[in-house]
Amino acid sequence: MIRSASTKTVRILGGISAALVLLLPVAIIVDVLSRAIFANPLAAVFEGTEYSMLWIPLLGVPLSTLYNEHIVVDLIDGLFDRKHGEKVRAISQIVAAATSFVSVVVLAVMAWDSVINALEAGTRMTTTLAPPRWIIHSIIPVSMTLTALVFAGLLVTAVGKLLVKRNKEASPPNEA
Repeated sequence: MIRSASTKTVRILGGISAALVLLLPVAIIVDVLSRAIFANPLAAVFEGTEYSMLWIPLLGVPLSTLYNEHIVVDLIDGLFDRKHGEKVRAISQIVAAATSFVSVVVLAVMAWDSVINALEAGTRMTTTLAPPRWIIHSIIPVSMTLTALVFAGLLVTAVGKLLVKRNKEASPPNEA
């Protein structure tokens, strides 16, 4: 149930990211035309594009991790033969997922703390529109929390696969 809810949330955020990617060029064109025709740039469009540049990648991180579309560098795979390589690969997946999970949890905790402090202090961005800082920065802890859930799922899956494989190797073959 938690996996299903987090998967749906990650997909929704990915959809928001895609919508921002599609709206960004339109907004920039409107701003350029406004500047060229009326000699009046739209401050809201400029700031919106700046904020979108923060939100787009952070909305996409959990989605790319969920679908394993992130960058992976396999340095260990070629060092071992097929038999040992599978075990080493499984262990390296567990270590990578665990390390990533811990790192992202630390980032999420720090980001939540920052957003809560900004909310309590009432700080605002130092821009023309001056939105509350916590609103603009809230995507960081949300993204890191969802990414941590995805890495937790990857960790559980990797450990489960290793245990199933180990049990199959340890069990005696059935004789008919």
